[in-house]
Parts: sequence; C-alpha cells; structure tokens
Amino acid sequence: MRRRSSSTAALAVVALVALGSGCGGGSGDNSAAQQTVLTFRFTDGGGASTVTLTCPGKDTGTKSACAQLAKVAPDVFSPVPKAKVCTQIFGGPEKLAVSGHYDNTIVSAGLSRENGCEIDRWDMIAPVLKALALVGP
Repeated sequence: MRRRSSSTAALAVVALVALGSGCGGGSGDNSAAQQTVLTFRFTDGGGASTVTLTCPGKDTGTKSACAQLAKVAPDVFSPVPKAKVCTQIFGGPEKLAVSGHYDNTIVSAGLSRENGCEIDRWDMIAPVLKALALVGP
C-alpha cells in the first residue's frame, strides 16, 4: 500500500510540473500586441511633416522619442475637458495630429497651441517632437 501512495504522489508531481511548464509569459505574441505605432502629422502654418514612431525603437532618435513618450502617454492624448477654464493666449499656429496605437489603445488626438490648456499639452509632448526632429531645439 505504501508503494502505491508514493507512486500516486510521484505521478501528481509530474502532472503539476507538466502543467506548470505551459504557464508563464511567452515572448512572441505579447510583445507584438503591446507595440506602439503612432503617426505624428505636424503643421506649422506653412508646411507639414509626417513621421511614424514605432516603439520599442531601434536607433538613438527613436529610442529617445519612445522614452519621452512613455513619460507623458496616455495622458497627453486626452482632450482638454470642455468645462476647463483656459487662458486665452495664442501660442502659435502649430498643430499636431496623432493617430495609431499606444499600448493596445487606439489613439486619435489633436494638439495645438491655441490657448493655455493646449499649450500645456503641447509642452508635454514637445520632447517627443524634438526627438523625432519635427520641431527644433
């Protein structure tokens, strides 16, 4: 009888090990699902530029842009609440349209410098734009 219970225990351990080996994080599909791909369309009243950012980045500029984006996203993509009181200061004709995916979230955002609240949002994303060479230093 004792022999039978040790066989049963050994079988249970083998079954648990087999089940456990199928658990855990895989490396392929999850990283692709969380990839960030955003298109930035910048206009300054004269010309327009479009850049697509894919994170994680491979070159120095892209890595920097991805790191800067991680500091401000996803908050920077949220519009200013309609009830918020904003200073009526015009910061310039610059506009930015951002579309794509950020960490499994669809992004469709417009930023400008038309008032104090929008300037605050613009200032949040400015380091990303600089890293992408869409705006100057």
